[in-house]
Amino acid sequence: MAHTISRTLVALALLAAVHGQSDLKSALEQSGVRAVYPGSGEFSSASASFNKRYNYQPAVITYPTSVEQVSAIVKAGGENNYNVIARSGGHSYIAAGLGGKDGEVVVDMSGMASITYEDSTHLATIGVGARLGSVASKLNQHGRAIPHGNCAYVGVGGHQGKYSMSSHSAGGFGITSRMWGLLMDSIEEHTVVIANGTIVTASSSENSDLYWALLGAGASFGITTSIAVKTYPVPSYSKSWNYDWMMDASTAAQAFVDYQSWILDGIPQELGVEGWFSRGDSLGQIHVQFHGMWNGPQGDALDNALRPLLSKLPAPRSNNIEGDGTFIDALRLRSGGSLDTSQPDSSNTFYAKSLMTPESEVISPTASLNWMNYLANEGFATSTGWFFQAEAYGGPNSQINARPVDSTAFASRSTLLTIQLYSYSANGQPSYPEEGYAFVDGAAAAIVDSMPSDWAYGTYLNYPDDRLDNWQQLYYGQHYERLSELKDVYDPSRVFVFPLGVE
Repeated sequence: MAHTISRTLVALALLAAVHGQSDLKSALEQSGVRAVYPGSGEFSSASASFNKRYNYQPAVITYPTSVEQVSAIVKAGGENNYNVIARSGGHSYIAAGLGGKDGEVVVDMSGMASITYEDSTHLATIGVGARLGSVASKLNQHGRAIPHGNCAYVGVGGHQGKYSMSSHSAGGFGITSRMWGLLMDSIEEHTVVIANGTIVTASSSENSDLYWALLGAGASFGITTSIAVKTYPVPSYSKSWNYDWMMDASTAAQAFVDYQSWILDGIPQELGVEGWFSRGDSLGQIHVQFHGMWNGPQGDALDNALRPLLSKLPAPRSNNIEGDGTFIDALRLRSGGSLDTSQPDSSNTFYAKSLMTPESEVISPTASLNWMNYLANEGFATSTGWFFQAEAYGGPNSQINARPVDSTAFASRSTLLTIQLYSYSANGQPSYPEEGYAFVDGAAAAIVDSMPSDWAYGTYLNYPDDRLDNWQQLYYGQHYERLSELKDVYDPSRVFVFPLGVE
């Protein structure tokens, strides 16, 4: 009898799923939106993940071209008991743009990529499907720019969306952020579709609580279709710069300590900088780089800004200060030599995590030495490829940290460095080796376990790790409780549900 009941329940569940899919398909057809379903010729490529560790099968991938179509998709998905997820550039580290599990309704935003600029207000209105390279090129025609990352093919909606749905969702750090703040700090208005399909405007004066939540946790609250962004005059002089060493562990550890002190001493906000660490040429060595972008005066200003750090380091193997002096050329060099968005980035098979270190308690000399010993030894032995980067967020002149922490849902306004730990399979193809997880986790632990047990570090949602414990606190900090309350207001039926989203 029990087996009969069990088979009956399974049959009813399958029947309900088929009926729900039929209703969803009918609703999408009525909206006029283009939709790609499993079994179609283009579904395989349409559902491919940037990170090949993941292989999810959505219920449907939709391609809206208007906010009204996005509204219809969200409404149809919610009414038929589907979770709905937006995909901008498709670069999510954990395939969040595919929902983080099978059976999601994916809203691909590539058809909403318009970029307009208003001279009188200096505001740009940008569809979240626009690519960063296109945004930079378009705004440069008007002598304007916004803070954003290096990867030209990343979508604006995915810039803070290597993890998330929308551009403002989790920060939006770039090489100009110490000068201009995070991308989300420049967003003045959102057009967003909330869970019931309603199209709303969110700004500091309209739906201000939603606006607050969107700036740090946007993926949990709606699908932003466009943003109005404050722009900045392009700097009159810009250069891309890079210095390169091969160091032993103790030398690299002292260099890292000096790097932190240099930032805290007050490097100019016009100086964007990161440290870069990768496999050394031999056991016990580390490849070390410090590089970035200068957006300040010509003459000796860049040399003067770098000298306090470089004077403490060995002579570099090489150094380059490149570019024709224009902002757009320096940005092109930072983007690997091109801002072209006609060809997609190649995919990879990787695991990444992050640490956001507090200005009030920097990584100690002991922790630095333990970390560099780990990189020089375990880092040389691992079969995976890897790079770890330590991005300068803070210091006395940082516009990221100048903003009050409670002004947005983004909870990290006292960070000195954001460290990304990124490891990939040897040929970039599946499968990712099990030892790779242990290697990356061990690299993070080499720092964390060497610091006090109450060390107030966090993690960056755009370098997401879906294997983390205590992720609510690490990603959202003291704002998680308020975000949970707002989730009940704006998404009571839980349409926007995915790994690491506000619960």
